[in-house]
Amino acid sequence: MALHTDGVLFFDGIPFTGQLLEEYANGSVKEKILYKNGLRTSTSYRYYESGQLFSIRTWKEGKKHGVHRGFFPNGSQRFLYSFEQGMSTGNHKEWYKSGQLASDMNYQNGKATWRAKGVASGWQAPLQLRH
Repeated sequence: MALHTDGVLFFDGIPFTGQLLEEYANGSVKEKILYKNGLRTSTSYRYYESGQLFSIRTWKEGKKHGVHRGFFPNGSQRFLYSFEQGMSTGNHKEWYKSGQLASDMNYQNGKATWRAKGVASGWQAPLQLRH
């Protein structure tokens, strides 16, 4: 197998079609990815070495597309992203292990939407400490 810089996966010189299964040294599944004509397609699953689900991501013609979810080893939500044809779109959230929201960003056409003072939507302005 050879992955080219343009993201196309080849097997014996031909763009790969089928499921690629990556394993940890202990034999447990690390990642399951479907390819069509060398490009990621459908839904991919990534796992911790323990077998616990790490992430679920969707692809369309080799580009991130749809909802992407990530999880901590305890099963709680780690991230929730949305993509359209490879570009970030809509609301992107990340959480701490405690379950507390770490970030909440909005994207449009692959770019973060910003407030007037240059602070990304969903983020607080930096604190300024004076002594």
